[in-house]
Amino acid sequence: CEMCIRDSDWLDRRLRLNAAVFRTKWTNKQESILVPQADGRLTSVIRNAADATLRGFEIEAVAYATDELSLRANLAYLRGKYGSFPGALRVNGGTPVDASGERFSDPPWSYSLGARYETSVGAGKLAAQADWSWVDGARPSDRLVNPNIPAALIDSLVSPCYNGACANGRASVGLLNGRIEYHLEDTGLTIGIFATNLLNKRYQVTAVDPSGLGGVITAITAEPRMWGVTLRKSFGDE
Repeated sequence: CEMCIRDSDWLDRRLRLNAAVFRTKWTNKQESILVPQADGRLTSVIRNAADATLRGFEIEAVAYATDELSLRANLAYLRGKYGSFPGALRVNGGTPVDASGERFSDPPWSYSLGARYETSVGAGKLAAQADWSWVDGARPSDRLVNPNIPAALIDSLVSPCYNGACANGRASVGLLNGRIEYHLEDTGLTIGIFATNLLNKRYQVTAVDPSGLGGVITAITAEPRMWGVTLRKSFGDE
């Protein structure tokens, strides 16, 4: 693994920039493959079965616009590729294929933006915070997309990713979360109100592959807008 990290402060430490560039190379990377058994059956096992390289970068910025207002931003990029991967499994079963040269299916781009305003009110401090996060759509290869699912549906589903593999979904997703809290420093008490998915984004995440369900296509509807109240008590120097 090779990594280069750079931190810097600007404008009398009101602006901080962090940047990292990395490259990770695997030899004998662990992957699931099919192995023939003595009775002729095929069993999926995890073996050191592939060579691969992952490259990317991440940039983070924190700015203090005023004593009360802070702003944050983050941008990340990933690109992985198999150098050698014979015997790769298809998402819908069938004969394994040679995935040498295949790109990783991870979403290549992601970013987040955030703002927090904090000011003294009465005996405590009142703070309001908003955070936006966006993840690019996954890029599953043909072997990770079930051909029985219509292409339009694949493009509308968000793909869950496990161990670097994302299947049956190409949609991107952006979510806005917010929080308001009041902190009483003398008593260590913080009362908060939060909301997730503030824009009530409606999307579905790929669920069970339909291969073993008689062609039934299933997906999981993501959580809608949710509200909640929190109460936190700190003791001592916590």
